[in-house]
Amino acid sequence: MTPDALTPTDPRVTHHFTTIPSTSLTYHYLLANPADSASSPPKATVLLLHGWPDLSLGWRYQIPFLLSLGLRVIIPDMLGYGLTSAPSSPAEYSLKKLSSHLAHTIREVNPSGPVLLGTHDWGAFLGWRLAIYHPELIKGVFAFCIPYSPPEEGKETSLEEHVREHPELGYQLQNAGGEVEEVVGGIEEYSRNGLQGPMNWYRTREINLEDELPLAEKYACWQFQVPAMIVMVGHDPALPPELTDGMEKYFAKGLRKEVIPEASHWVLIHTPKEVNKLIGEFLEQFL
Repeated sequence: MTPDALTPTDPRVTHHFTTIPSTSLTYHYLLANPADSASSPPKATVLLLHGWPDLSLGWRYQIPFLLSLGLRVIIPDMLGYGLTSAPSSPAEYSLKKLSSHLAHTIREVNPSGPVLLGTHDWGAFLGWRLAIYHPELIKGVFAFCIPYSPPEEGKETSLEEHVREHPELGYQLQNAGGEVEEVVGGIEEYSRNGLQGPMNWYRTREINLEDELPLAEKYACWQFQVPAMIVMVGHDPALPPELTDGMEKYFAKGLRKEVIPEASHWVLIHTPKEVNKLIGEFLEQFL
């Protein structure tokens, strides 16, 4: 049986906006509270980060499940998407800046303490950095499809050079090039801001490398001090499960590694039952 899914007008969520201090950027986010939250406080709060080219509703099968566990859930439209601001400059999409945006959101929406973090795709790239830049705000991480990799030392390599070394990532050059947004940016799903914002995430490699050069030596052997889980899939040629080999050394509190063999990259919606089972098992330690 397919798990319960959130709908675009679902009464279980409310819509909110927050403005990032010292910027003109506004984030839209969904907020969902357990049904009995008026009489019993949520057991914890979960922040869910979607990837490309998704929306907060990309977590539609997971939100009702998390509510059933007595958890409060915050789900933003990431920068460039949905009702969130979509600046034109790729510099605004650096992982360092995005981490500060999310840190503000966590402190504003959940001032009582740190959150559990769930991530997918670009949301996972960002989530690992958020847990580095603001470890005091995160008490556990579960990620789908994107393993953690430490800040890179040495020469800054361009996206073109990176793709030459990893040809399976050639789609990133296409996404960064501008042609795709010109062709499909006017379709109804992206009619508000087009595709420039979502594609800008692919134009940040050198920006992120420059931001992280001061961190590279310090974090080469750094370990996360919170429990974590990484879930890979069997049908994603660009991101095979073996990318997690050796990842355990970065996690002082343990790393659970899982693979859903029958899933594609869009695991959250293609195999939601299996996804929710793994999330539930991982979150038991916090409940």
